[in-house]
Amino acid sequence: MKKLLNVIKKIICVFGGIILILVIQASISSILRLINPIEEPAEEKKELEVEAVYTGESDSMDTEEELLEGEEFYATIQETIQNSMIGRKQGEEYRKSLDHVIATFENSNHIIMLYQSRKGKDEVCRAWVKFKKEKVDGKNRYAFIEAHPVTMLRKERTTKYSEYDMVGHDLWTGDYYKQELSAYPKEKRFASGDVMKYGLRENESINKLTVEGQKPDGIVEYKTFGEVWYFWYYTDLKSRKKGTELNYTLGGKDNE
Repeated sequence: MKKLLNVIKKIICVFGGIILILVIQASISSILRLINPIEEPAEEKKELEVEAVYTGESDSMDTEEELLEGEEFYATIQETIQNSMIGRKQGEEYRKSLDHVIATFENSNHIIMLYQSRKGKDEVCRAWVKFKKEKVDGKNRYAFIEAHPVTMLRKERTTKYSEYDMVGHDLWTGDYYKQELSAYPKEKRFASGDVMKYGLRENESINKLTVEGQKPDGIVEYKTFGEVWYFWYYTDLKSRKKGTELNYTLGGKDNE
């Protein structure tokens, strides 16, 4: 009986030793992986590319009174757009449709609206439109003043472009036409732009956006081509620098 017990003890010791060796080997392998991690090959995936083309008329030097000459006032914004110059060219009729209003800014005399219209799955028109607002018989009536449409075409590519650079582009173009689209006093600097969530790089976030250290007054989430976008805006950007000289960041490691 004692011999049998001794044999069993030896067998247990042998198996115990084997298990201990396996545990030690597994621990060593884990430590080595932490010290020298093996990088998995990155899977290439197709990413969304958007080609944006400004399709408005050349900048007008006319005054608001001249732009309003011959324009009629209508009971609704939709009716005003339907009777405006928007979408009069062949193939652009879809622009008269208010498929989605992204943002509206308003004062006692004007309404400035950013909206988008869709043409199939691969074309969207995003337009800034300015309206004159007046009281007629105690009710608001609207007249078309001007529009700044941008046609966006969906494509596919494998290289991600920089949303950081797009913020800089929006700040630059803001010097040229967005001040005329502001619903705020002239001494206040209006600035705005769009960021596509999918295009944000490592550590970048719309919530980290600042221009000259100032956070946006508003961020509106919406969708274009099934992707999440963010419309950001400042109603009073404090800096007087030119758009090309403004310091801004999305919080990414490559942002300056």
